Amino acid sequence: MTGVRVYLPMPGPVDGDRFKGFITHHGGDGDSSSAVTFLGARDLRPMLRQLLARLDDHYEGTSLHDD
Repeated sequence: MTGVRVYLPMPGPVDGDRFKGFITHHGGDGDSSSAVTFLGARDLRPMLRQLLARLDDHYEGTSLHDD
């Protein structure tokens, strides 16, 4: 089995202020509710390439740095 987990930045409080970053409950702990996990019985690269191609089509004409 092959797997990859991508942790997504989520807003969270720091001393009452908001920030955008990764939420952790204690050292080395990633909040699994802010992650996407891809699992497969074989090589995931073809599926991930297809995913990136669809994202490229969706964002065609925009900069990678546009937020």
